[in-house]
Amino acid sequence: MSQQNEKIEKMIRVIREKFESRINEIKKRGTKKINQISDETPDPSGLEASLDVIFDVKWKTTSIKFDVPQFSMKLESIKFDIPEVKMKLESIKFDVPRTRMKMRCVAKNPIGGGCLLKTKIPEVYMHTIEIKTDIPQIHSKRVEVKLHLPEVRMETTEIKLDLPQFYLKRLSGELQNQERDVQEVSNEMTSEITKAEADLKIEIQKNLSTEIEALFSEMLEEIIKKREDIATKYDEAIAKTKSSIKTLKENNATAEVQKLESQLGKMVNEYIVILKDLDNAIEQIHSQKRDTLLSLKIV
Repeated sequence: MSQQNEKIEKMIRVIREKFESRINEIKKRGTKKINQISDETPDPSGLEASLDVIFDVKWKTTSIKFDVPQFSMKLESIKFDIPEVKMKLESIKFDVPRTRMKMRCVAKNPIGGGCLLKTKIPEVYMHTIEIKTDIPQIHSKRVEVKLHLPEVRMETTEIKLDLPQFYLKRLSGELQNQERDVQEVSNEMTSEITKAEADLKIEIQKNLSTEIEALFSEMLEEIIKKREDIATKYDEAIAKTKSSIKTLKENNATAEVQKLESQLGKMVNEYIVILKDLDNAIEQIHSQKRDTLLSLKIV
């Protein structure tokens, strides 16, 4: 995750450079207005000098502290068996009871033997049935899923900025008549710098939040994709097994039904356990993201 940490550091560096550029622009605009007040032509090469003539420019060190997440990864491994199903046409033979009518003697001659009365009565016998149907051949393939789960610690970072403050000097000559205008320029620059500082804090927090959202979304997409792939294999195996059980039940193949129902029950139980492990990992990432976003503080 060092790449992610470097990405956040670069983002903060870019925001700081943009802020410093904004401060310089405020000073340039202030210099231009001062030159216009004093009826002088602004000289881009002498912007600092123009301000120094009018103001005592003092630099105040401002400190902005905020918590930055530092990512590391914990590798977790989940091992399980993935069902691989192939349908094989099989011939199944089994005996089912049937009834047939058979002529039997129901009254014998008591004198001399022989039958006085014959009639047909039902007789139960076992009839062998053969059906051909596709039976799922389930083989388990050992699979290891490696999950990179984030571990986050918040590290306080401090940005120190030297911000200019403008104190009006004793004006001489014609500028004495323009003192109020010059003071307005000073107040305007001070106000803009204060706003720029506030905007800097907001931008840092906003960009940190956006970056954290993106990083965790990437992690979640990876694990959700693995979950979907696993679910697809299990759903396919379960559907094929259920279909075969239905066909066998319709043909009263009781022994084969019991065998497949046992396999189905085992498969479903394994499926539940695997999904639970993966869902726990997903919840862990969601929880880590929530805690990280709540930990962002900028003062």
